[in-house]
This record gives sequence, C-alpha cells and structure tokens, in this order.
Amino acid sequence: MNKHKYLMIVLIITGFFLSACMALHIQIHEDTPPVSLTRTLRGYKTSQPLFHFQKEVWVYHIFGFPDLSLGTREGIPADQLLDQLLKQAAGPQQGIVQLKIKHEHTVWTLIASAVTLGLLVPTAVIVEGDVVNLEPLGSSSP
Repeated sequence: MNKHKYLMIVLIITGFFLSACMALHIQIHEDTPPVSLTRTLRGYKTSQPLFHFQKEVWVYHIFGFPDLSLGTREGIPADQLLDQLLKQAAGPQQGIVQLKIKHEHTVWTLIASAVTLGLLVPTAVIVEGDVVNLEPLGSSSP
C-alpha cells in the first residue's frame, strides 16, 4: 500500500515538472542579422541557402519557474539567447530564413531535472534556419 502511495506522489511531482510553463524572452538588437520565418526577407534579395544551422542550448530555471532563469551552461543570459545564436550563425551581409525556434523538454533535460531533484529544471531551446547572403532591394550589382 505504501509503495503505491509513494509511486503516486512521485508521478504527481514528475507531472508537475513536466507540465510547468516555460517562457522564452526574446530581445533582438539593431546589429542582429535580419531573420524571417519564411523564405523571403522584406527589403532584401536573398541568395540560395549557403548552409543550414541548428543549435541546441539548455536554459536553466530554478524550480522550473520561467521568471527564475539562470541562463545557459554556455554563459548566455536567457534574454540574450536568440540574439547571440543568430550572431554566431550569420556573418556580415547575411541573414537567416526559415527560422524555427523550439522550446521543449527532452529525455536529457528530464534526467538532468531528476538528478537535481527539481531544483534546476533545464529546457532545451533549439534554434535552426538557413543562412543566406543579402543584397538590399534597389541596389544594382555589376
């Protein structure tokens, strides 16, 4: 009987951490490369994709609360995460199209959460897209 009670408590606590709401606060600065969720960037002529990038970063939260973020293991504050990853992926005169941002719990983040007894709850943030060269519309190329 006690085993069932213990198992039920563990399942309820696990369910709480699995269903906790997470927030991703995004700030973009002026020097951030232009991005688009589609294949086009307004005001630019784009080349064919040069390469596809994908980066997974874990954001740590105290007790799983979205407003109690500790940042990432790479040392990037949570509110600067997207800005930093986009700057790393694209160079000057480049932009990113087909941008996708996923914010999810994976098997590894759940294991890490269990190891820390729920004190630190990591969330995987996966950013991916295609890097393209940009030419402003209206400029003439030789």
